Amino acid sequence: MSSIKKLPTILILTIALVAGLGTVAIVAERSRIDSLQQQIGKLRSDQPLLGRLVGDFRYGSGFGLPRPAAIFNGGDPTGRVAGIRWLSWGGPTAVGTGEAVWVPAGTEGMRHAKFERATVVAFNLGTCAKHLMYQSVEWYFPSEGESFDGLQFEDVCTGAYVVGPPRARTVVRTVPVTTCPTEFSASGSTLNLPRSIKVLVPPSLDMSGVELYGDQANFGLTLGPKGWKCSASSSSSGIWIQIYPPSEHGSANSVRLIHGAAITMNLDGGCYECRLSIVCPYFAGARRAWAEAYYVPGKAGSSVAANCSARRGELVTRLRPDLAHFTDPPGVSGGGLPSGGLNPSVGLMYFGPYPDAMLSCTLPVAQSGLCVPILRWFVFTNQGANPSTVSHGVLRTGQ
Repeated sequence: MSSIKKLPTILILTIALVAGLGTVAIVAERSRIDSLQQQIGKLRSDQPLLGRLVGDFRYGSGFGLPRPAAIFNGGDPTGRVAGIRWLSWGGPTAVGTGEAVWVPAGTEGMRHAKFERATVVAFNLGTCAKHLMYQSVEWYFPSEGESFDGLQFEDVCTGAYVVGPPRARTVVRTVPVTTCPTEFSASGSTLNLPRSIKVLVPPSLDMSGVELYGDQANFGLTLGPKGWKCSASSSSSGIWIQIYPPSEHGSANSVRLIHGAAITMNLDGGCYECRLSIVCPYFAGARRAWAEAYYVPGKAGSSVAANCSARRGELVTRLRPDLAHFTDPPGVSGGGLPSGGLNPSVGLMYFGPYPDAMLSCTLPVAQSGLCVPILRWFVFTNQGANPSTVSHGVLRTGQ
């Protein structure tokens, strides 16, 4: 039988101490890793997500994540943005850049498609399905003259394509009002609007830099930059409101726009020829109506081509059968009033039964972000309604 040598007591104690220290070190390292994972999980949970995989986008990718490097709505190749570099995240609006497929307007299929640099805008920050998320996303191609308008986007909370601002949820806001000196074609009483009114608007509509402007017939209201001047005219043909910087000089229906900046709204309801002449470059139905009503064979200037041709260089997107969005880059004279100068002009044309409506926003690039709430308000409130009801959404005193 072999003998077993006993280890010295001091050595046994040393081995036990080292083993204990190793166990403590392992436990400490594991605790540190758990703590880091918890911090990472909390950081992720604190960041807004970009929507979720639901509805039309349930077969897509990138949605339901913070700062996704790529997004895909699950449809054709035009619904993918890759290599996204987010320039901001966590505020009311997040902006990034990536690569996406651009298809020229008026072309079909992918024959003329090409990859272009796209700007991605995530907005409408709020709670959906118990998560903080950007509930809307849109991308556009600045190199092709496009700009963010917030009118046509993907609702990545409900999983649906949207044209026009969300109307289901509204909030009440008090907005300053400026009464525009109004020129009347016939005698009539003039009204001075209250200095502020309560309005119903979508929660995501940022009205911090704008106020309302209205004519003295109380037929039209439109948004414009705070502190600007305005003039208006009212006749049987409709309502005209123009808002311009304080540095400009003008009177009702006659403004010298030295700097080429203005917000212009026209509700054209009485003169059928006037209505068609404004909207027929944008809608096939209006072009047909012009041909039926005013084309006379052999009469110079009565043809559709002479009155309804598309404006060279103007970019037009059909948002709905009755609503068109246009962009006039600097130097392009189109539907914007004014356009063709140094400032880009964006706007909307509505072709309805009565009246037709137009709004254009022509601002320096540094202020062009104000065009977003101005255009969204127009879609939300003035969708071709009769002039007596165009202030839909305005709450009466006491409501």
